[in-house]
Amino acid sequence: MGTERSRRALLGQGGAIVAGGILGGGGRRKEEPDETTPVALGVFVPGAPANLRRLDGFVTKVGRMPAFVHWYEAWGSATSVTGEIVRGAWLETVGRRGATPLITWEPWDPTAGTDQPAYALEIVSRSDFDAYINSWAYRLAAHGVPVYLRFAHEMNAGWYPWGIGVNGTTTAGYLSAWRHLRQLFAAAGATNVRWVWSPDAGSHGGPALADVYPGDDLVDWVALDGYNWGAARPDTRWRGFGEVFARAYDEVLAFTDRPVMVAEMACSEQGATRRRGSRRRSPSCRSTFPGCGRLGGSTRRPRPAIGRLRLRRPRWPPSRRRWRGRICGDGSRRRMPGEGRIWPPA
Repeated sequence: MGTERSRRALLGQGGAIVAGGILGGGGRRKEEPDETTPVALGVFVPGAPANLRRLDGFVTKVGRMPAFVHWYEAWGSATSVTGEIVRGAWLETVGRRGATPLITWEPWDPTAGTDQPAYALEIVSRSDFDAYINSWAYRLAAHGVPVYLRFAHEMNAGWYPWGIGVNGTTTAGYLSAWRHLRQLFAAAGATNVRWVWSPDAGSHGGPALADVYPGDDLVDWVALDGYNWGAARPDTRWRGFGEVFARAYDEVLAFTDRPVMVAEMACSEQGATRRRGSRRRSPSCRSTFPGCGRLGGSTRRPRPAIGRLRLRRPRWPPSRRRWRGRICGDGSRRRMPGEGRIWPPA
């Protein structure tokens, strides 16, 4: 529980991440990336989309509405488990601004730790939550346009009740719950929902990712979560993008051709140095991650920082201009794999 809260705090204090950043258009293809390949920018802003001023503040800083607006919905926060359905007003608000929702859907009560038998995935599989799940399925189907749904993320780690080996969760139980949700959404006609399977890139010693992968027929996107804690913790050091994501990325390439995104990425400023700019990025980053040359543009972009509660403008205007041009400029519009729409919207 403490790990999850500290990660969410690092993610939220700065107000932004590259969520939906494309690492590669399709898993096993390892061709050299095109220098002109752009990336779709996404953002998690605490309080948004309920508080649009916070989202608009981010847009003002970076110069463009992101392609994705990311937020978290915990089953235990909804009266649903009592009957509250997805917040339709939020979907409409994000859509009117030209962005697409990326919703992390968490089967737990976020105030109750990891021991939550009431939310055990085997209970999900046996239909105890079907009324709640169906309310989401039919509401998202009615929305009609793409919604990215990230269910039970970081299942290979130990800080959530749905993590393998936690709260009675087994690999078989996790996969069964995923299949059950897909069946219910298919019955509701929610073909506009894009299912995002999202392991943690930094967890080692857990299950092999291939063992907990539901299969290409049940997954539309693979997402990776990774954090550079820098010197913010006594047992951590500064790590580059490639060091954070390479191991998990290579593991994913071995078993799926699904497109890959970064769903959570945050970076502490502690341990950073001025010389770590985009022009000195390791060549291995671009060769390992197709499209990586456009993922961040510069390490001096706005980023979360321990102890700061607002999104900071970068200290160096040229770096900010490079970041805005590479991530948010008109040249950064691309057709997302499997979609007919262009991202980011004009």
